[in-house]
Amino acid sequence: MAKKQWATATEIGLQSVTDPLAAYRQPPVLPVRNPVAAARPLDAGITAFKDGRFRDAVAALTDATKADATDAVSWYFLGAAKLALGQVDQGKDDIRQGAAREAASNVPTRMINAALSPIQGPARDAITAARP
Repeated sequence: MAKKQWATATEIGLQSVTDPLAAYRQPPVLPVRNPVAAARPLDAGITAFKDGRFRDAVAALTDATKADATDAVSWYFLGAAKLALGQVDQGKDDIRQGAAREAASNVPTRMINAALSPIQGPARDAITAARP
């Protein structure tokens, strides 16, 4: 039987007394993925990002991550777009989500590198620092 959410929260809270990073040490729980449904908004988000339309990129990439939360590239681009909009904390959190997804993925690193090539500057530095 699955553990209740309040029990999990209590357990993590108790662990946090001695380990301030206890909440972050939990494995990511990934929802059902639908890569086919994610493909169109991911493409639209990357195109908007390349064109400098960061608000449009955030909207499209949010849809892409909802459709396939396991895709590290969607999370990385979402974080980069938010950083470009000045949403630093949210952007860095999305980049960390991308790193967690990449670590759990079987997609070759070189393919992710190629997909991330349009991201440059401080956003790329943040992604490089977070990647596994």
